[in-house]
Amino acid sequence: MATAGTVVRVAACPAAFGRAPAAGEVFAWRIDLANPPVPADELFARLTAAERARATRYLSPASRTQFTIGRGLLRGLLAPADVPLSYLPSGKPVCPDPRCGLHFNVTHTDGVAVLAVARRPVGVDVEVVRPVRDMGGLVRRYFSPAEAEAFAALPEADQPAGFFRGWTTKEAVIK
Repeated sequence: MATAGTVVRVAACPAAFGRAPAAGEVFAWRIDLANPPVPADELFARLTAAERARATRYLSPASRTQFTIGRGLLRGLLAPADVPLSYLPSGKPVCPDPRCGLHFNVTHTDGVAVLAVARRPVGVDVEVVRPVRDMGGLVRRYFSPAEAEAFAALPEADQPAGFFRGWTTKEAVIK
C-alpha cells in the first residue's frame, strides 16, 4: 500500500539495475521464477558463502530456487557480495551499509516473486488466490471490524480475492 505522494512503478525485474528510485518512488519488480532475468546458476554465484550454505539447506527444490533467485537478484541489483546484509528479528534482510542507501523487500509464492525497492522502508507481499479453510475465522481473528464488515459485504464469489487483497496488504505493512 503506497502512501500519498508515492509513485509505485511496477515492471518485470531487470537483469541490471538501471537507476535508484527517487525519493517518493517505489520500484516493484515482478520475477517469473521459472524464467528469471539472470540464469539461476549465475544468481547462485552472486551469493555470499553464508547465503550459499543457507540455500543448500532448503530441502524443497522450489524453496531453494526461490531463495537463490530472490537473494541473487537482490545481490546483483542492490547489494553486491561485499556489502553485508543484516537481518531484523523477523528475518527480513536489510542493508546497514550507507553505500546501499536503499530499502528493499522480497516475497515469493508459487512461481512468482516481487522485489520492492525504495529510499525508505518498504514491504511487499504476494499470494496465489486459492481456497482457504476457515477464511471467515481468519478474517474475524486478524482483520479490523471495518475490514471484516467490508469482507462480509462482498459477494461470495469475490471473497477469496478480497481476503487475499486484505491479507497481502497487512503482510506488506508488517514487513
